[in-house]
Amino acid sequence: MLGKEITAIRLAAFFFSPHNKISSAPFYLKKRDFFAKPAYTKLITKIKFMMCRFIQKQVQKNGVAGLDFEYWNDKGWLGKSRPWKN
Repeated sequence: MLGKEITAIRLAAFFFSPHNKISSAPFYLKKRDFFAKPAYTKLITKIKFMMCRFIQKQVQKNGVAGLDFEYWNDKGWLGKSRPWKN
């Protein structure tokens, strides 16, 4: 019986403490929004995209174009267009 009371006291102390992470969450969100950086595409993603683009071009040269090739061609990714550029 004493254990439940101690647990309740600990929980109350946690939730009403000024140092817990729950009560400081709104301040953290405001700080994070203030220092927000614009989105960018990482170099490894661009390299993987170029490798897949090369494979799609090779598929086209071999004459085995499928639905994946048509999708890439419709999006313009086999030309100069890129998915991370609008």
